[in-house]
Amino acid sequence: INVDTLTRKGILRAKKLKLVQSGKVDLIVTSGSLNFAIQNLYDESHKGRIIGLFRHPVERLISQFFNRQNAMYNEPEWKEEDIVHWAENIVEEEQNNWLVKTLVGLERK
Repeated sequence: INVDTLTRKGILRAKKLKLVQSGKVDLIVTSGSLNFAIQNLYDESHKGRIIGLFRHPVERLISQFFNRQNAMYNEPEWKEEDIVHWAENIVEEEQNNWLVKTLVGLERK
């Protein structure tokens, strides 16, 4: 069954196709719209389990910095960019990590 459960539109399509009730799938992958997926795909007779795969947010940002630095090697501002400066001055503007905000009790805006 070809359904994109990463989007709300796809989740609604899966609901219309009765994806969970069909018994044809063992795993449904989604992100960000987890509550929406739960509310629309599952019921008392068809319950699911959640598996969480998480990358440590600091490790993710460090990796992002070095990947960006390598990708932007021709950009003068990136040649001399320091990871500490980047973390202190740029990360907050660019990052909106909904998972970390959820885990620490901050609401998404």
